[in-house]
Amino acid sequence: VTFYDQRGCGASKHTEFTKELINLKQYVDDLEDIIGSLGHEKVFIIAHSWGAKLAIEYVNTHKDKVEKIIFVAPVPMNKEGQEAFMSDFVIPRMEMFRIFADKELITNSNDNELEAGFRKIYAEYLWDKNNTQHLTLKVSKEGSLRTAQVQELMYQDPLLNNKDFMAK
Repeated sequence: VTFYDQRGCGASKHTEFTKELINLKQYVDDLEDIIGSLGHEKVFIIAHSWGAKLAIEYVNTHKDKVEKIIFVAPVPMNKEGQEAFMSDFVIPRMEMFRIFADKELITNSNDNELEAGFRKIYAEYLWDKNNTQHLTLKVSKEGSLRTAQVQELMYQDPLLNNKDFMAK
């Protein structure tokens, strides 16, 4: 099993944030580089959250290299689903979701406050919303600011936002 942090996210060492370097096509190219370096003829991809869109775009451009894709809690794959997700889930929780993208809020928070904010968000996905102690989170101001920058650029990516994602 190979796990990687996408460009600009998590433990990625990437620090340049431009539309040319943070976009779906570049993320597909990065995934292709990683898969190519492993030397496997075919791979299984496990895609979580927005990574499902990345996996579908990858399989649409590199069909011969993917044996199977497993989706874990994928984001909605079409505009209608995304609009419903936003109106039914995100907008009612907008204050809570600011921790993902509000650079001023992130800058004025310490790591413990950021972690508490992320725990509130992730609790929404759990059966027992009051029990988030088992979640292992590594939250830092620096990482949160990078995530906000990546999200800002990804929301501007026409390839990511102007199409429905379906495997061909």
